Amino acid sequence: MEDFIGKTCPYCKTKIKEGDDVKVCPACNIPHHAECWAENKGCTTFGCSVKESGEQRLPVGVCRNCGAYLFDGQLFCPKCGTPVKTSSGQVCVKCGAEILEDQNFCRKCGHTIRAAAAATVRKNVKMKNQRFSENKKKSFRKAVAVIISVVVFIVAFLIVFNAVIMPAIKYNNAWCLLYTETVSAGSSHTVGVKSDGTVVATGKNNYGQCDVDDWTDIVAVSAGSTHTVGVKSDGTAVAAGDNGYGQCDVDNWEDIVAVSAGNIHTVGLRSGGTVIATGDNNYGQCDVDDWADIIAVSAEEDHTVGLRSDGTVVAVGKKYDGQCNVDYWENIVAVSTGGYHTIGLRSDGTVISIGENNSDQCDVYGWTDIVAVSAGASHTVGLKSDGTVIATGSDYNCRCDVDDWADIVAVSAGKDYTIGLRSDGTTVAVGNNYDGQCDVGAWKDIKLPDNKYFKLINI
Repeated sequence: MEDFIGKTCPYCKTKIKEGDDVKVCPACNIPHHAECWAENKGCTTFGCSVKESGEQRLPVGVCRNCGAYLFDGQLFCPKCGTPVKTSSGQVCVKCGAEILEDQNFCRKCGHTIRAAAAATVRKNVKMKNQRFSENKKKSFRKAVAVIISVVVFIVAFLIVFNAVIMPAIKYNNAWCLLYTETVSAGSSHTVGVKSDGTVVATGKNNYGQCDVDDWTDIVAVSAGSTHTVGVKSDGTAVAAGDNGYGQCDVDNWEDIVAVSAGNIHTVGLRSGGTVIATGDNNYGQCDVDDWADIIAVSAEEDHTVGLRSDGTVVAVGKKYDGQCNVDYWENIVAVSTGGYHTIGLRSDGTVISIGENNSDQCDVYGWTDIVAVSAGASHTVGLKSDGTVIATGSDYNCRCDVDDWADIVAVSAGKDYTIGLRSDGTTVAVGNNYDGQCDVGAWKDIKLPDNKYFKLINI
């Protein structure tokens, strides 16, 4: 025993001390601590395969670090101490024995396990590919569903647009035309805006109401009894003619988008929906300071009418013939004031009227498919969506002889005559021409109305 004192046990790597229980391998004569020999069930010397019983053991593998032989039951390499491989989680397909990591053969039966591993790998790859294919199919189906939903939405929108919005826009053109009125009939004179922003006029000029030759940059005009008002592109206003009641005092107006000239008063619509007025106020026709949310205005003899964005109507001024009784009107998209009557165009293309009807100027209840209206002193004119024109009321001087008109885009009813603007920029007129107010046959290049369809949102 003394010969082994100081020797190193090959298993625990510690020196054997005096008094230690020692076990010596009968094959290689290497001493071990008895407990190390028992724990390893035999010799732990590299290359020796003696079991505890003295039988020779067969290696079950090699160390992955140093290449030393490993025997059954060893947890660490007896040479370098590297832990023995852990289980791969698989079993031998032949005998069911546990298979360690990187093991090529079953340590129990010797069956080759690479093929089994490869089969497992192939199986896993196949399953992965199947899952990928399924996910790809699901993604494709989702994409198709999204595309179908978008197409359905677009189709539904187009159907609604054509069935609801477009008709509303069509009927909404009327008050848009009022916003950009480019041809206007007064009592005895007519005014038109050319495409270059200059203005032409014809008819009675006793107060200088036709002195508009030097006007430029005009986008809209309105002819009154004996005065004319224009809107410039910068939102300012200009006027010419009789100013006995201050109806032409518009030099300080700003932010104006529409004007309407009455008998001896003038009304302007600001872009914010408020209204301004000047001129005779004997009947309160200029009491519009508190109006709000207005999108169109119309002034005539002694009353003023405003169209609100919600389709209702407000009116001030002379009420003797009921021309201002418009509080119950709804779904209105355009208004026009006559001598003593008021006309409203509904969003469905029908027409409503109120006021004096001694010449049947209010007999408009059978009208349909109307897109614009204009009221004169004692007659009313309507523009249909197909470009034809209809009229009712007094036909004295043939002011209502418009049955053969075609391709019309705007109409304006004067005191006792009617003006129409064709789509090619030319004009046509019927009615009283005593002062030359109907001499518009030579006019060309008259500016077509700019229809501001976005105003439909406010209706």
